[in-house]
Amino acid sequence: MLSNKRITELLVIVLLAVLCYFPIFLHLTNIPFRIWDESRLALSAYEMAHGGNWIVVSYNGQPDLWSTKPPLMIWLQAVCIRLFGLNELSVRLPSAMAAFATCAVIFIFCFKYLKRIELGFISVLVLITTGGYIANHVTRTGDYDSLLVLLTTTYLLCFFIFIETENLNRAKKFLLYFFIAVTLAALAKGLQGLIFLPALLIYSLARKKFLFVLKQKNFYTGAILFSLFVFGYFLLREILSPGFLNAFWNMEGGGRFNQPIDGHRGSFTFYLNILINEDFSRWYLFVPCGIIIGLVQMDKRLKNLCWFLLLVSAEYLFVISSAQTKINWYDAPLFPLLALIVGVFLSWFYNAIRNHEGLNRGLKFPVVAFVALFLLFVTPYTQTIQNIFNYEEISWNKWVYDIPNYLNRAVTHDKNIDGAKVVYNYFPATTILYIKMLEEKNQHVTLKLCNVEDKFLTMLKGGSQPFTLCNTNDIIPGDKLIVNESAFISEVETKYNVQYLEDYDNVKVLQIISLIQSDSTSVTD
Repeated sequence: MLSNKRITELLVIVLLAVLCYFPIFLHLTNIPFRIWDESRLALSAYEMAHGGNWIVVSYNGQPDLWSTKPPLMIWLQAVCIRLFGLNELSVRLPSAMAAFATCAVIFIFCFKYLKRIELGFISVLVLITTGGYIANHVTRTGDYDSLLVLLTTTYLLCFFIFIETENLNRAKKFLLYFFIAVTLAALAKGLQGLIFLPALLIYSLARKKFLFVLKQKNFYTGAILFSLFVFGYFLLREILSPGFLNAFWNMEGGGRFNQPIDGHRGSFTFYLNILINEDFSRWYLFVPCGIIIGLVQMDKRLKNLCWFLLLVSAEYLFVISSAQTKINWYDAPLFPLLALIVGVFLSWFYNAIRNHEGLNRGLKFPVVAFVALFLLFVTPYTQTIQNIFNYEEISWNKWVYDIPNYLNRAVTHDKNIDGAKVVYNYFPATTILYIKMLEEKNQHVTLKLCNVEDKFLTMLKGGSQPFTLCNTNDIIPGDKLIVNESAFISEVETKYNVQYLEDYDNVKVLQIISLIQSDSTSVTD
């Protein structure tokens, strides 16, 4: 029969799982594929799942030398596409599952290793109410970063457990777990997955455990494992697709560190400003409180954990801040670490109220502490859910999603647009995905690119998805056009008699009836 303590623990776990579900999985498929990384990954995963090469990642049927990250996320997406078909859920499910697993890793670490279930519960609540974490490009879309966060968090905590556990027989397995997670992190996002390693070297030296680490058999087993899979993958990829290593270094290595890629630049304080003003704005004031409370703790493991979290977070922040390429979501691996630091303070605050005799006099349960915790999290949590329910495209970026939104609606509502020509004037990966989804429904739609930048065309030329460049002279009577560019529509109307079939959120569906003949050329019988 279960004890009261065990029943309480199970109830806490169930409650936390329910609370995690809604920010991570709610309305996961409501917005169309994102224009950049998500749509590129999805297209590569689709090609891989439908007879493509599982080593050489392709984009539009050609080896991809622009997005050169290793393919762990694409492998997972390809498996989901094989299982569930091409759709937003298949592409985003690996990210969502990784986020859920990250919450589980944090909770299990606090519950089983630190023996502090309240720290695990609170730290996870901080994480799932962090604006930069429950966001597009991390947990809510099919990008690399949610999986990366899971793996970096796992290997950091495994390394900490290994260093801090006195019983070698119990500790040594965590060194192997550490190498497995490091290997997967490198296969998930290349060099970014390894940025924390210098901090781990420093920590092992500070704890006088460096030589101890080197004496472990699992250190060499893990190093061989890493070399076999990571170096092995890069070597095999270079053999099968010559030029990959050079492209990888230019895009992900020295090139990205030494110069801004695609204009993504910012000052040294770029990430610190984002953490304070956007991504971690709800909780950043508690970070110094967590550090102070942690460092004065009598619990040696908790004190060492705070030193560890402070070291690895500062080293990672310094490295990404020193790189010339600055992109908002590169700070994502910091969120679980900062959530743990904040959790140290908030769990101390919770326990202080719970154990205060005056506040709990006459009460059988620590109601006051529960109420304080509820009041602390109710607003951040409800705001997180409201942001998901009321999601709106950024005003300056909305126009690029007009066509994808329309095509998404055509797919989900079984709208018949067979034979239509989609006129689009931006990065077309998202549009291509919906065209492929329509093809699976036996609807054949043509992609016509209009006024598209040369760099986008270069990615498509010679590929497997047919497209043509569009201008108004290419149009013939009988064409059905799906278009949202007002200048193009105006030009069409000056040359052709048209019938408007549909008007949906800036997207016009036009039927070309006939060519307008000028008076000088008109002929009567």
